[in-house]
Amino acid sequence: MESQLSTSARARVQALTRPSGSLLMYHFVASLILGPFFFLLLIRPFLRQRTLQYKFGDQSVQMSWGQLFRQEINLSYERIQDVTVTSNVVERWFGLAKVHV
Repeated sequence: MESQLSTSARARVQALTRPSGSLLMYHFVASLILGPFFFLLLIRPFLRQRTLQYKFGDQSVQMSWGQLFRQEINLSYERIQDVTVTSNVVERWFGLAKVHV
């Protein structure tokens, strides 16, 4: 299947290596809503944000995260059958969305 991305869009996607900074702010607001112990709920998303990396290649996309327990996902474009993008009101406010592959 031939890709529908233009050359400039493909270059922007391949340049993505880290998540947006607004993702951390989203986790902060979501934790703040949950009560006085919001700092405890913020630790896991903060550490994941700091270690999360993407690599978009010609044949596959890779995602890795974790410091103590490193996890990696390598997904070839041929295996992708469906991509769904969803976002709630707060995520849209921060310019974020969830991508389900």
